[in-house]
Amino acid sequence: MKTSCVLGVSMVMVAVTAAAQPLPRVRALDLVSTMALERGREESPRLRALVAELVDSDVIVHVVASPTLSAGVIGTMRFVARLGGTRYVRIDLAALAGPDLRVATLAHELQHACEIARSAARSHADVRDLYRAIGRAVPGARDAFETDGAQRAGSDVWGELRGLRRTARTTDQ
Repeated sequence: MKTSCVLGVSMVMVAVTAAAQPLPRVRALDLVSTMALERGREESPRLRALVAELVDSDVIVHVVASPTLSAGVIGTMRFVARLGGTRYVRIDLAALAGPDLRVATLAHELQHACEIARSAARSHADVRDLYRAIGRAVPGARDAFETDGAQRAGSDVWGELRGLRRTARTTDQ
């Protein structure tokens, strides 16, 4: 009897603690995307800054590793919905991409999420108008846009990851 009371009290304390902590704004929903997000946070100041910007926004990002992206597509970001005062976007990452490429692509797509967070876009039409204003259409793709900021974010993180690798190799020798 004594053990069950302690266990019950412990479970209640865990539930209260979990309820008191807000859920993160950037949520990896599977192991592959969790590994990309954690690696990016650990090794990339640029990716950490993007996540920090989203923490202070009304945007929640769900990150999913997808085995079904179109050929040649490594990542996508889509506006999903606005519910109450919260906007939701989804990032799909190519599940079979290499780890460095997946992290750099995550940064690229997180930059797009930050672009939405900085804007007043509250609907699919608003997001389309935003990207028509700040980006350029991707040739051959319907309602797909690219921005210089997202390309820079991906390149910056790629360089950070590769720079860390070069430094690690030279210090090991």
